[in-house]
Amino acid sequence: LEQPDIMMGNLEGTFAHADRKTKCIYISSMCHAFRGDPSFADSLKAAGFDFVSLINNHSYDYGADGLKDTEAELDRVGLPYIAPNKQTTSITIKGTKIGIMGLSSTEPAETINDYAYIASTVELLKKENDIVIVIFHGGAEGATKTKVPGVDEYMGTENRGNVQAVAHTAINAGADLVLGSGPHVLR
Repeated sequence: LEQPDIMMGNLEGTFAHADRKTKCIYISSMCHAFRGDPSFADSLKAAGFDFVSLINNHSYDYGADGLKDTEAELDRVGLPYIAPNKQTTSITIKGTKIGIMGLSSTEPAETINDYAYIASTVELLKKENDIVIVIFHGGAEGATKTKVPGVDEYMGTENRGNVQAVAHTAINAGADLVLGSGPHVLR
């Protein structure tokens, strides 16, 4: 993992303290709340990660306090990140300034369906950075969702975006790389 110039990951979980309440107390079935030991932040850094995204449907598994715990652990080890409350950042790798933007359908970062926001933010990042990367968490989930349909996709009642339109909007605005996650299958 230490070989690439930049190693990025989607951190779909938290480093929430043990006393934090899980979201599953409010959801009766099919609830998944992920919490790793805070030392895992050290492991991510030691493995060579340069950046992680917390913009996904598990960043609030242990509420706002669990997200703050996660951010504090990443800050402690010096691992840059984006989060629902910090949707863009810039990092420098080997003298190249990289602007990174995250999109999701999960509150409060419900930006995956806001094409004007996507375009204007990419354009702003492009002015301030050498490379712009857009990372989104969207699309329907499940074994039958292996094709990108080119329309808005849903997980229950949650509009998880038209990932094809998201990618084209970002690219047309100047993004150099668009990465997607969320469906749990290769598409």
